[in-house]
Amino acid sequence: MQLQEYLLAIVIPSWNCCQYIPEMLDSILANTFTNWKCYVVDDGSTDGTLEVLEHYSKRDNRIVFISRNRLPKGAQTCRNIGYSLALKDNAKYIIWFDADDMISQCCLGQRVNYMENHKNLDFSIFPAKTFVSNPNEILDTTKIYGIKYGPDPLRDMLKWCLPMVGWTNIYKMESLYKYELTWDENLLSMQDSDFNISALIKGMKYEFAWNEGGHIDYFYRLIQTSNANISSKINNVEHLCSHFYLINKILSNLSGNQLSLYKRELECYIYRFAKFFCHDKKLYLKLLNIPWINKNFRFRYSLLVYRWFHLYYPFQWKRTQICTFFMLNHLERDWDMFQQDWSRFMFDKLNIILHKRKG
Repeated sequence: MQLQEYLLAIVIPSWNCCQYIPEMLDSILANTFTNWKCYVVDDGSTDGTLEVLEHYSKRDNRIVFISRNRLPKGAQTCRNIGYSLALKDNAKYIIWFDADDMISQCCLGQRVNYMENHKNLDFSIFPAKTFVSNPNEILDTTKIYGIKYGPDPLRDMLKWCLPMVGWTNIYKMESLYKYELTWDENLLSMQDSDFNISALIKGMKYEFAWNEGGHIDYFYRLIQTSNANISSKINNVEHLCSHFYLINKILSNLSGNQLSLYKRELECYIYRFAKFFCHDKKLYLKLLNIPWINKNFRFRYSLLVYRWFHLYYPFQWKRTQICTFFMLNHLERDWDMFQQDWSRFMFDKLNIILHKRKG
């Protein structure tokens, strides 16, 4: 049996991030936990990122940078390349971070210690918050993640709420191998959601560390003027096939009982995507012919009518009036309610943290 070289693998995909990745790597090096190896897998940077990575790899041999050596291009491929290397090195745990974010000094130790004390878990989830300029300023944030929202995280994910994201979690390597869980390289966006939804559907065991006193240990940077990130492209035409693939994948992987149990959430989840498809008739009709949607007559009819209103009544207030008349506004109402409840939840949690700090 291969000896374990180190305890924790950190995998970071990088692409044109020379402005921010030094802060991420410095925050990793500042951690009190030291038994780790960090794989930075570059996706073809042209802005000086490679020079930065070469500097850090010379500074500390625990930081290794690799250039993506196969297709397709994208963070998902880079993450899988890092995972394969960590698997060969027999790491016990793995974390995926983003190149333009930062972590706290306790992050790595907090996560590894939690998993060591909960050996029955396949993965665990830790609190994270957004930031613009100062990660340690609680007021410099709008969202918080990695905290249990409802009793069923899979239901929450299908509401487009995010009790967990890729970087909030630490995974046991043997569990990923056992459940055959990797990053889906067919997806251009929604990769974190897909990874975690897949983990939940597969029945992997998890806990939220916040419930046992876990601290915020990850800081997600809000880049106000960037159009290069995935989230800014989520409704681009080239992503529609990826969205279709994801919807079909989720519906295919859920059991018959789950399809019934999450019917309301699935309708809102698909409705959210349907807005992106409206101007592509061919793909929209393909979406409507997915078996679960095709059998759900009322929902299918709502999507058909919605597309017609969206194309011919461009003003939102007019569409709302007409949809209300046709009693088709339940999807918009449910979607708004899901998002408002999620926003209130995050606001309440941030207030609790702020109150504790003042105390």
